[in-house]
Amino acid sequence: MKRMAIYIICSICLICATASAADVKTSSWVEKGVALVMEGKYNEAIEAFNKAIELNPKDAVAYNNRGAAYGQTGNYKQQIEDSTKALQINPKDAVAFNNRGVAYGELGNYEQEIDDCTKAIELNPKLAMAYYHRGIAYHKLGNRKQAIKDKSKAYSLNPRKTWAKVEVVTSEAAAHSTDENKVKVIGNRDSKRYHLPGMKFYDKVLENHRVIFNSEDEAVKAGYHKAAQ
Repeated sequence: MKRMAIYIICSICLICATASAADVKTSSWVEKGVALVMEGKYNEAIEAFNKAIELNPKDAVAYNNRGAAYGQTGNYKQQIEDSTKALQINPKDAVAFNNRGVAYGELGNYEQEIDDCTKAIELNPKLAMAYYHRGIAYHKLGNRKQAIKDKSKAYSLNPRKTWAKVEVVTSEAAAHSTDENKVKVIGNRDSKRYHLPGMKFYDKVLENHRVIFNSEDEAVKAGYHKAAQ
């Protein structure tokens, strides 16, 4: 069975003054689920993640973790569904891409595993497990040269080579859960184009032309279009 990753919510987020009671309860169920996964109690963990999702149907971490738990039971189709749901909520979730890729690989779809792991690497170039799993997929498809390259990269990032059952990682979503840290979309009133972090003109829109949006959807609803670069 290949390695998958589950998130554990940062404890600092649990005591954040801006966190609602529902957020705290959701995080508590996520943490309980993580603990159960680490004990090998996958079905009980799934129930805990179910509780988290009932409280917050938009919690990408809960979906990703539930998917990883399903993967440990051999239910890779359900893992793909959960990983996909997590990515719909948070398209920049590198671990969810990795986990979905693993599930596709277990079902023999190595091309899709390579695609998902590549997306994970693009989002997080230091995610060792994504290189490792992409290497496995390349090997299955007969590309030994790329397989060796990817596995070597994985080992350089994780010298312990601990590719066993499940790895616990800090939640990227939790680390960016406060309003102050949310990624902002910058629009240009003059061109009606919006820019995302990393795009060429993201920090170059003149102050008197600048409009700040909390999401791409918000920008689109305001009549803006995504800039070409």
